[in-house]
Amino acid sequence: MKKETDRREPTDDEAREMLRKRLAETIRWCSTRGSGKDPAGSLRNSALKPGSFGGQGEQALPEDERHARRQETAEKLATARRKLVRQETFGYWKELPDLGGGRILLYEPDRSKFDGAAQKASKGLFDLNSAPPWDTWLCYFAAEPGLLLAWIPPELVPLAESGLKKVKDGSLSWAAEQEGELSKQLKEWGMLG
Repeated sequence: MKKETDRREPTDDEAREMLRKRLAETIRWCSTRGSGKDPAGSLRNSALKPGSFGGQGEQALPEDERHARRQETAEKLATARRKLVRQETFGYWKELPDLGGGRILLYEPDRSKFDGAAQKASKGLFDLNSAPPWDTWLCYFAAEPGLLLAWIPPELVPLAESGLKKVKDGSLSWAAEQEGELSKQLKEWGMLG
C-alpha cells in the first residue's frame, strides 16, 4: 500500500498541463468577478476561503511543514474552485489561449513584513500579509523560495501595481519580470503572455 508521501513528482508535461488547466479555470472564475469597485472583497469568495496562509503565526513552524500546509491549502482551494466553475458552466467552458489580459503574480510569504503597505496601496486587493486574494491563487511551489502563483485580472492590474510599488520586502513581483527558474519555466511553457 502506498503512503501519501510516496506520490511521484509530475513530469514537466504533466505539470504544464495541470497549470494550464488551473490557469484557465482561474481566469474563467476571476474574470467575471474581479472589480475595481470592490478590490478587497470581489475575489475573496467565502466558499473558497482558505485557512491560515502566510501569516505571522506560520513563521514558528518548521520550514517543511510550513510549505506542506501552504501547498495543501492552495490545492484544496483550486479543487473547490474547479467544482464551482464546472457547476457554473455546466461542465463546459472554453479555455483561453492567453492570460486574458491579466498577469501572473508571485507571492513569497516568508519575505512579507506583514505591514499592510500593499493592502493600503492596492485598496485591499492584497491583504495585511501582502497575499493576493484567494480566488486568484493558482498553486504553491514549495521549492526554495516558497512561491504562491496568482492570476490578477486586467481590471485589477493597476491596483496590484500600486501594491507592488509600496512593498519593500520583495514578497510580491510579476512573474514575467523575474529571472528565477520558475519564471523561466513559465516563459518556456508560454504562460507569461
